[in-house]
Amino acid sequence: WRKTAVAIFEKPVDGKLSGFWDFDMIEVSKALKEWNGQGNRVTIMHFFMAVMSRVLAYHVPELNAYCQWGSVKQRDDVTVSATVSIGGQEISMVKIEQAHLKSILDISKETNDVVKQRREGRDDKALSRRDPLAQIPWPFRTWLFRFMRWFVYEWGGSIPGSGFSKDMFGSTLVTNIGSIGLHYGVPALQPASNLSAVFAIGRIHDSVKVIDGE
Repeated sequence: WRKTAVAIFEKPVDGKLSGFWDFDMIEVSKALKEWNGQGNRVTIMHFFMAVMSRVLAYHVPELNAYCQWGSVKQRDDVTVSATVSIGGQEISMVKIEQAHLKSILDISKETNDVVKQRREGRDDKALSRRDPLAQIPWPFRTWLFRFMRWFVYEWGGSIPGSGFSKDMFGSTLVTNIGSIGLHYGVPALQPASNLSAVFAIGRIHDSVKVIDGE
């Protein structure tokens, strides 16, 4: 991944907006505890995957878009991606299509099923596609990546077997940085993602809250 990242990332050339929000998670934590007590495996990430899908579908659909040849193109579907740990050593991605039409429990089950398959060494095409780019010597891997990104994202073409597509990462990406103890973070908009927004979930912690001025 480090070799691939050298080809993908470069110095920032585009502007972006970052923001931080604190949410009262008391009721959400109670709901997660209740669902998990019923034999489910629901985390805060599954909750926010459901939230972000509904935000894009019903509140700010203009963010569910991408740029192509200087024009903004609206996506046909709301697909939410999430970064997951595979065996504690590898980071992979799970995509949930039409997430805005699925419940939190449905999203958690679908995500957990994919993670289980990948931990068993099955159904992880993304990881298998990542290694070939890393095998190409520098700087040729950088030139190849830039060409692929231009051809697919700007021109609208397709490269069979490469994994590159305008919806490779879906509509938005959710990542749980709270799992490594971070309260806040500013995730990068990965050049290969074609995303308009990335949502990072911080660690749930006790905090003082003002209610009715007290």
